[in-house]
Amino acid sequence: MIVAVNSWRAKDVLPDRVQQTFPTGARALETQVKVYLAPSNIMGSSPLATRPGPPFHALQAESHQLGSFLRSTYMSSTSPSYIADMNTNLVDTHEVHVHVHVHAKAGGEGTIVLANETTVITPLGGYQYVPIETIEPGNDKSLEPWTDCPAKAFEQYISNVYSSSEFKKTAQAAEPFHGAVRDYVFGRPTTLENAIYDYVSTELSHNKTYAHCLPPTLVEQARGFADFHENAIFSDKDVSGIGNLAGRTILHTILSSLQRIACNGDPLQFLLNETSYQPFLSLFHVLEMVKENPELGGI
Repeated sequence: MIVAVNSWRAKDVLPDRVQQTFPTGARALETQVKVYLAPSNIMGSSPLATRPGPPFHALQAESHQLGSFLRSTYMSSTSPSYIADMNTNLVDTHEVHVHVHVHAKAGGEGTIVLANETTVITPLGGYQYVPIETIEPGNDKSLEPWTDCPAKAFEQYISNVYSSSEFKKTAQAAEPFHGAVRDYVFGRPTTLENAIYDYVSTELSHNKTYAHCLPPTLVEQARGFADFHENAIFSDKDVSGIGNLAGRTILHTILSSLQRIACNGDPLQFLLNETSYQPFLSLFHVLEMVKENPELGGI
């Protein structure tokens, strides 16, 4: 099975009106056995704005949930998506690879049988960590290629987007919202160029006082304008244009990984690439999926 999905965020207990469902940003492509999985992280980095992240313990909980889900889905013999002939007791790092560009751990369960037939169960009922390979732009640009373009080409592309008539028109339409939200972002620039949705949604998820004080509809409006901003940056009218750089790069990564998985001489059976949403947003434009599924055109 070949799958591309979005990762989820651990959510705190909040008032009903601020509970949000984030759209799945992928469609499953099914074959027979082996798997390529590429979840995106909703808290990915913006080209210009600094994004706050959830507390570390929330990331740990999310990693544990993700690892448990992956094991029960692909490494359990009772699952319809079980990967045949895979070592599901202890992780074989030749079969399972994890590539991420943020702090993360993939987890599963494991037991060890010693030579004297003593069974040793790892902590948390058999939980084990899967080694991960962190991806940094300095040594691998495949997950965030726009962060280091020659001659600042992507920065120039962003400037061109900001100076376009469509962007200026939307910025003007956003002025009433920016005026209303100004008191709730505490000095942060309230412009369409600045992705304030990330701050608002993070505070809404992790700050109970903020969640009760924020007026209705502001987070939804922030999300809508953030969707417009990211769509404008990570798309291009020309499929080979620089706006589609992120999508074309991750497509190469996906195809290369599938070639390895399909090769009988390569032991790789499960590859997890975890990255931000931007490459997927761009990929959906490259494949023209957004035309038939507009809900994919957002963060």
